[in-house]
Amino acid sequence: MNSTISLFLASLLLWTAFPCPAPSQSPKLRLPGPEVQNLMLGTWHIKTEYAPTKDLPKGGTGEGTETWRAGPGGYSVIEEFQETGALGEISGLGTAWWDAGAQGQRFVWCDSSNSKG
Repeated sequence: MNSTISLFLASLLLWTAFPCPAPSQSPKLRLPGPEVQNLMLGTWHIKTEYAPTKDLPKGGTGEGTETWRAGPGGYSVIEEFQETGALGEISGLGTAWWDAGAQGQRFVWCDSSNSKG
């Protein structure tokens, strides 16, 4: 057997026998609010339904993923969004954090459907 093929098969066997360990658990959020807010952390399969509008007279649907994870130190939450559907392919990124001075959450959102960010 060719030595390149033998090396490939041996590498494949080792990779299969010893998979990489799973990443460690994400830290919990330290934002004010109920403990239940930690249940949103993780990756979710989403389905969206759009009501009819001037730009989308028949409405439409989309499917994708949303990933929520704790930001640095757990003091913010980061959302990554990807969807394909009636509006085309959209990807977005958002961050939310608690503003003690305003006694509320602040949000920043950017996505590919808005050319201004």
